[in-house]
Amino acid sequence: MDDCIAALDGQLCHIRVPSTIEVKKVKSFFLVHKQCYGLNVQATYDVSCHFTYLSVLCPGDTPNCKAFHASQFYNSVEELSDGYFVVVDNAYSLSTTLLIPFSGKDKQNSSKDAYNIEQAFGLLVSLL
Repeated sequence: MDDCIAALDGQLCHIRVPSTIEVKKVKSFFLVHKQCYGLNVQATYDVSCHFTYLSVLCPGDTPNCKAFHASQFYNSVEELSDGYFVVVDNAYSLSTTLLIPFSGKDKQNSSKDAYNIEQAFGLLVSLL
């Protein structure tokens, strides 16, 4: 993947319950399916799993695709030259600059082998 400039993924960073003095919408920081409060962290990393960009702009209940659109990195990705792209998972939308893996039955086809973009966050969490 010579023309891949980065891998992008989101991660929920757990936080204490914010007060109404700190934020206007406390409930927006609560992620129901994880039953905790948090921040949506968007990060990119390179082939060596070194983080190259980090954005912490959105509360925990924000979908990854919306948190990405809120970041400065979104504009950079939109302006990539033809042929260059960022790899993401299925939480994002396929575009000319975002490459998502095959899903469902397609990912079982060895000719459509998917990549694992969860690796960098997994390594980071295992160190904590």
